[in-house]
Amino acid sequence: MKGSDEDAKARLTANPFPASPWVQILDDHIIIKAGYSETLQRMLRWVPNARWRSELRCWSVPLAGAELVRSVLPEIS
Repeated sequence: MKGSDEDAKARLTANPFPASPWVQILDDHIIIKAGYSETLQRMLRWVPNARWRSELRCWSVPLAGAELVRSVLPEIS
C-alpha cells in the first residue's frame, strides 16, 4: 500500500484538487466533510478502506482513492 500512497501523492502534487471546504488532503488520507449520504457511500464503496467516521462526522479515504474522490467532487459540492 505504501507504493500506491506514494504514487497517489505524486499525482496529487502534479494535479491538485481544486480548493474545496469539503475536501482536505492529509499526509496519509483524504477527509471528506460532506456528511453521510447513501449516494456518497455508494460512490466510495469502490475505494478499499474508505469509511464513514461517525465520531468525526466525515469520510476518510486512503490516498490511493484520490482519483475516485476527484470524480465525485461535483457530488460532494
